[in-house]
Amino acid sequence: MGEDNADSLATLVDAGKARGIEILPVITPAGMDLDKDSPQELYGKSRKLAIALGKRFKDDIRVWELGNEMETYAIIKPCEKRDDGTQYPCAWGPAGGTGALDYYGPRWVKVSAVLLRCVNDDEASDLLAWAIAHEYELRFIEQMPLDAQHDWHRDQMVTADEIFERLGRDFTLTPASEPRGSSPAELFLVDGGPATVGVIASVTRPFCGDCDRVRLTADGQVRNCLFAREESDLRSPLRAGASDEELADRWLTAMASKLPGHGINDPTFLQPDRPMSAIGG
Repeated sequence: MGEDNADSLATLVDAGKARGIEILPVITPAGMDLDKDSPQELYGKSRKLAIALGKRFKDDIRVWELGNEMETYAIIKPCEKRDDGTQYPCAWGPAGGTGALDYYGPRWVKVSAVLLRCVNDDEASDLLAWAIAHEYELRFIEQMPLDAQHDWHRDQMVTADEIFERLGRDFTLTPASEPRGSSPAELFLVDGGPATVGVIASVTRPFCGDCDRVRLTADGQVRNCLFAREESDLRSPLRAGASDEELADRWLTAMASKLPGHGINDPTFLQPDRPMSAIGG
């Protein structure tokens, strides 16, 4: 299928979801000439199409496959064998390997970055230019009081306003048209689009009223807020043989005690004992 079939694919995906069927599309770029196009040209066409479709259907389709005629030239694992047992020509162009993503094909890649004052706060525009060049989705995140050293200071944090000011020197940012909903990131079109950049301003522009997230740590503790100082234990009752209904009740009880906000801007705020690396993010 090609990009011009995307609307038909959307209809098929919806029908499949209603029936519990997962769709696995096969990508064949339009305008492909196996006799005249170089391996690099074929790779570029397939990659561009896969990125366009992957972004549109990233929440609905987990696996994409290339048409058989493309596998020699583009998204293949290095030195993989064909179905008939013969060897792919691994030294050819992109099939020979120019990077990890070249082997397994275009993916929806999201990069999160924290700007630190006097460390990398002068690199915002360079990072965004790099992300656009690689068709990655970039998110800048305000530094939050979740460091292992407990050495976070508000006056050392690079704020969202500063991030916008730095990016505005080289790019024009306009708010994206799609509703933000419960997403932590404010999304902006870069120079009119289609590239976007997001800013997660948990400290200076809190979005607690729209937050619908909960975290389960690696050791089985439910945290109803990233900045919560209390946790609810699910591991112990699970190991003791609690039923699904009992576990669900415990989870609901944990959520019922969720505070209306994280309280970072309150003078009485205390940083959680766990750093981000121990919570899971």
